[in-house]
Amino acid sequence: MGRQRKTFNHLHSLPLREIQGDAAVRDPPGAEERVNDLARSLAARGLQQPILVTDGSRRGLYRVIVGKKRLQAARQLGWAAVDGIVLGRDFAREIAVIERLQQDEFDPFELADTLARLKSACDWTQAHLGQAIGKTRDFVANILAINDILPEVRRYVQDHAGKHPLTARHLRYVAREAPESQLAVAKKIIGSRLSTKALEQDKRGHTLRSPDREIIRVRELRRAGSPGFPRSAKEWRRYARQLATDLRRIDRREHVEQRRAQELLQIARQRQSLVRREAATKRRLLHHALRSARRHLARLGEGGL
Repeated sequence: MGRQRKTFNHLHSLPLREIQGDAAVRDPPGAEERVNDLARSLAARGLQQPILVTDGSRRGLYRVIVGKKRLQAARQLGWAAVDGIVLGRDFAREIAVIERLQQDEFDPFELADTLARLKSACDWTQAHLGQAIGKTRDFVANILAINDILPEVRRYVQDHAGKHPLTARHLRYVAREAPESQLAVAKKIIGSRLSTKALEQDKRGHTLRSPDREIIRVRELRRAGSPGFPRSAKEWRRYARQLATDLRRIDRREHVEQRRAQELLQIARQRQSLVRREAATKRRLLHHALRSARRHLARLGEGGL
């Protein structure tokens, strides 16, 4: 028997006549074609992801926050209702953050706090959050990881935001460090103005310099007699699921690391070729200059070098 999925709270079937706010939005160029493509997809597969709405200005109506194109496509198809997530006015602060996110304008710390509050208040999973804000589960997981940053590190980053503001990817790197190393990493990023690409290359180099460091991490195996050793059938099923998950994690991690190693190897080969060409060119120039210098010395009767 598989794991039971957690109920998606705040999910309702909403009549389209009760949803407002999408018609007044000025669509960018090409939006009509995207809506037509989306309508064809909805007609073939149905609505795969609910829209997000909140209480509108008029009583009994909803205002759409996420999924305006899906709503337009549903109207085009003549649907009477769609699945929607309803957030009341008590979530006004969270809704404002989500609306800015739709324009790709967000503060990583603010978004991380918002998602954590929604997760707790609505009893949602990361997959539920992704559906609500129109992002992937991986995006949600990476943003929530920012909350693992220590408060003093967070204050340091925010105090220096004007000098070198850190992106969500920067903060994800900081959050993955051990607590005692987070401040040093944050200072290094801000002080050296490291891009995420440079940071990743530095981290790869550190991994290569530390071959004894574990690259693929899995949970410790349960040992007979240990406190966590399974006893009941339920505990054995949970343990078996964890083992299967770790096996999948090993496969994914190995694939990622192998791909990174191939990329680094390709870069190293390209650099090796460039260095060889540059060395050959400069070597020829220096040999020519040295021969010329010796000829001049011979004319002057100074002899060889």
